[in-house]
Amino acid sequence: MAKFELPRKDFALGFVALRSFMHLLTPEDQLACLQAVYEHLQPGGTFVLNIIAPNLDRLAQKPDDAYVVRQEFDLPNGHHVLRKERLVRHDVVQQVRQFEFKFEEFDTAGALARERVVPLYTRYTFRHELQLLFERAGLKMVEVYRDYSKNPYDGTGELIAVARRPHHGDMNRKHKIDRSAQ
Repeated sequence: MAKFELPRKDFALGFVALRSFMHLLTPEDQLACLQAVYEHLQPGGTFVLNIIAPNLDRLAQKPDDAYVVRQEFDLPNGHHVLRKERLVRHDVVQQVRQFEFKFEEFDTAGALARERVVPLYTRYTFRHELQLLFERAGLKMVEVYRDYSKNPYDGTGELIAVARRPHHGDMNRKHKIDRSAQ
């Protein structure tokens, strides 16, 4: 995702959905992804990116040994599943959080049938940081929303950013110099 090369370089629309961008754990990988997007969009092409808006209360959360139930659901075979999560580590300098998801599957008698622990690493990115990454890649952020209903971004919920690859005549001199220096 940070470095891709497709045969076509004229896409009118590109997107990174389902918070996938948060799995790029360094600003360098995030920038590489956005530069690859830029190279694959046609001039005037649109790019949409979805991440979780950094929540200061959640960012203040300390790592914990205890799991919290986040979701419960039933399987077609009648088994019941609990999806639990816990924060393992939070690197405030790198903006990376490590979680563990624990899936517990209980049979119809209520006995634990299966358990699986899955690690998850994500990097949170603030709105203006994202805008600067877009600009460094040559993209222009044109809209930001807090949800898919296009409600204005208020620092909560999702962060859905819409950017465009400028037409050649729209690029200012600074972006031309920055891109040639890379």
